[in-house]
Amino acid sequence: MKSYDIVIVGGGMVGAAIALGISQQTDYKIAIVDNQSLDQLASWPKADRIDNRVSAVTLATVDFLSQLRVWPAIEAFRRSAFKRMFVWDSEGTGNIQFTAEEVHRRQLGYIIENRAIQAALWQQLEQQAAIDVYAEHVLTALVANTPAVLSSPRASFNTNTNSISQDYPYTVVLNGGQELSASLVIGADGARSQVRRLAQFTTREWDYLHHALVATVKWENSHQHTAWQVFLPTGPLALLPLNNLSTEQDELSQDVTSIVWSAPATHIEKLMKAPTTMLLKQLSQATEARLGEAIEIKDQASFPLRQRHAKQYYKKGVVLAGDAAHTIHPLAGQGMNLGMADALALVTEVARAAKRGDTPGGEHILSRYQRQRMPDNLMMMGLMESFQHTFQSQQLPVRWLRNQGLSWVNKQAWLKQQLIKKAVGL
Repeated sequence: MKSYDIVIVGGGMVGAAIALGISQQTDYKIAIVDNQSLDQLASWPKADRIDNRVSAVTLATVDFLSQLRVWPAIEAFRRSAFKRMFVWDSEGTGNIQFTAEEVHRRQLGYIIENRAIQAALWQQLEQQAAIDVYAEHVLTALVANTPAVLSSPRASFNTNTNSISQDYPYTVVLNGGQELSASLVIGADGARSQVRRLAQFTTREWDYLHHALVATVKWENSHQHTAWQVFLPTGPLALLPLNNLSTEQDELSQDVTSIVWSAPATHIEKLMKAPTTMLLKQLSQATEARLGEAIEIKDQASFPLRQRHAKQYYKKGVVLAGDAAHTIHPLAGQGMNLGMADALALVTEVARAAKRGDTPGGEHILSRYQRQRMPDNLMMMGLMESFQHTFQSQQLPVRWLRNQGLSWVNKQAWLKQQLIKKAVGL
């Protein structure tokens, strides 16, 4: 059995960010467990092909990635700034737009391929000697430890405790039989978290009965560095601006977007099976040709949408972060940013524990993390839920009110400025 201060299950964006942040600020011994190979975890997207899974990265997340010293690599590879957001209701005249100028910034955020963020994090992780990686491994059990379990424990950071089981509350059991003891187990293993299941966290969840279609689409006209979103009767459709090339100065490349189209599962299934010409026609109609005609589509994929929230983010020696703790409707593109905010808060609290000479899994540490993150996550989930219900309603009074509301908010300069600041993390 090998002993670690922290075992992180999940090497994706959130798990990698947590590992990197803690390793840069402490001397804790860390292990990362992931079912993918190292090549898969650390591989960059192809230079000549844009992945269909992207994130709208806020300025707050950019600041965190800069702290982790990974932003320069992402910036050098490929990222697409957006300077404006335009949202409208397809069944009315209401619309609202937000601009970077309103908050005195050059951009509101960036559209970045998830694999680019992950690869940049792993590029830095590979330089950290205090991290062991168990790639192509799966968590099979979490076993609560007793003092007899660890016959030769490493020296504990907490010199005031005499209980081995307090210092190493869990043994992480992997396929193949490996056993890793840990002061803290971090579940960053996604929406279907094995850590959450094995540690028996209770969740509140429901199915939206919607699926999301993602793809990369080339348009007749430029996207104008704008993130577009239309609320259709079937659900929201977002167009996220991309650059074909690494440079943003090449105006010829500003005609490609990533799309996220949310609709009932049967509707998405029909779209996935539709001939390309029909799908392009429906995209052009759905967007009211704001970017002209859709002329090419690549890499279509779909996945179900389900909202989920753990009623508690931690137990003794175990904590959840990112999608393992909460999943949210993609209509505002906030899922990844919420996960990175979790990562930052957890890194901060664990680093504070290290400075005090504590073990990292203390309840006082994890409870502070939960107090910081749970209110923000719940607020964003509630806001997205209210948007979803309001814009799906076909009742005439509701349709009138939402159109009037959009138009009214669009005229309130101070209110818009506050909304923008909240959305981009200023």
